Amino acid sequence: AAVARWPGHIEAGSVSDALVSTMDMLPTFAALAGAPLPPGREFDGMDITPVLAGNATAGSAMLPSASMPTSAAVGSTHTM
Repeated sequence: AAVARWPGHIEAGSVSDALVSTMDMLPTFAALAGAPLPPGREFDGMDITPVLAGNATAGSAMLPSASMPTSAAVGSTHTM
């Protein structure tokens, strides 16, 4: 579960089943600030601004797992 408050952007009392992660914070905050992500680096997270604003019902489709060298599909037995 997560809690977010952003008057005028996130409807009070709204709930989402979208899969998001703390890995999404940097890409989201960068996008909200209009700042590019540092070049030459890969980021596991994604910009979840549409999820926060209620304009998207899906976040990530995959979650990295410490027990797997690649990502695991959401709902698999290897998902964290």
